[in-house]
Amino acid sequence: MGNKRIAFTLCSNNYLAQAKTLGNSLLKNNPDYLFFIGLVDKFNPEIDYTIFKPYQVIEIESIKIPDFNT
Repeated sequence: MGNKRIAFTLCSNNYLAQAKTLGNSLLKNNPDYLFFIGLVDKFNPEIDYTIFKPYQVIEIESIKIPDFNT
């Protein structure tokens, strides 16, 4: 598989579609990258996050930043 480079973006729930488009564009021309989406909101039960695959959406609370108010 070789070495992969990592790229990411940060966004809120209302910009997830744009983040996916960014990832699609990046990987089209740079297939050796892994792309992650950092979510600055909490997961919303009304959103199906599986539609953003193959990108992993990482919720801000999951990284446990001390004293971070979300």
